[in-house]
Amino acid sequence: MSYIEEIQREFYQVAHENEILQKGAAFQLIKAFFLGGVSKTEVLAAFGAHIFFDDQDIHTEPASAVVPAATVPYRDGDNPKE
Repeated sequence: MSYIEEIQREFYQVAHENEILQKGAAFQLIKAFFLGGVSKTEVLAAFGAHIFFDDQDIHTEPASAVVPAATVPYRDGDNPKE
């Protein structure tokens, strides 16, 4: 089993517990991975991702070394973990 397949299996349930909301988005989401505490950079490189979005700079900055990465702002009142 590949590294990506192991991660997908481990976080399969987490992905189904999260909801993705799009308002007028001009793109089609093909796959989404919810990786918890796993290193995003390794997964993105192994998967060959085209782009990476996250709500925390501590994830997007390292990931930007292997793929274009963008920080998505969160709603007022949200308190993302660092």
